[in-house]
Amino acid sequence: MPQPQPQPQPQPRYKQIWYLTTFIVGIITAVILNTPNILESLRKIPIEFEKTKTAFMTWKSKDKEWEGKYISNPEGYLDFETMKLSSVSVEIVIWPNQGGISGTIVSPYICKELPFLKYAQLRGNVNFFNSNKAEVEVWDHISGKQVVLGKLLLSKVDSILIIKNISPSLLLNNEIRLAKDPNLAKDEINPDYDFCSKNISS
Repeated sequence: MPQPQPQPQPQPRYKQIWYLTTFIVGIITAVILNTPNILESLRKIPIEFEKTKTAFMTWKSKDKEWEGKYISNPEGYLDFETMKLSSVSVEIVIWPNQGGISGTIVSPYICKELPFLKYAQLRGNVNFFNSNKAEVEVWDHISGKQVVLGKLLLSKVDSILIIKNISPSLLLNNEIRLAKDPNLAKDEINPDYDFCSKNISS
């Protein structure tokens, strides 16, 4: 028959107290030896917190500036001729949310190759270090699956949106420039479901 294994005996209470005391003394010693650094760090915390808070609030407020519908022929700009917008049938709608971007895009490729979609969806993020740039995926549900159609780099200059492909894609042929439609109220910023039929010939 196997011999029973001896059970470990609990440490005497005085040893437990000694180990605990040694541990606490070690921590106190480390704190005392590093007091100048700790005090300096504690003084810096409120400053760094305010700097981070200011940067975040600035970024958050600027991300709202992305909201809108961007098209190639908006009405209402006095400097329309100098904006050098692209002569293309593309519409982009953007809804920002705390650094994230969602929205829609319509392009000739979508209208001709994926007419059942009417538009594709956007998702991405505003660049934390440059609130005038964002990378987005163009995606949608096709045959019951999420399919990424391409990736775009968006750059915003005032009311102008510059769009570039950043992955091999048929979505856009070249870099294009659109401008925000200044005539829309917030609740009117929605995709034009008839954009393809009105702008893209069969």
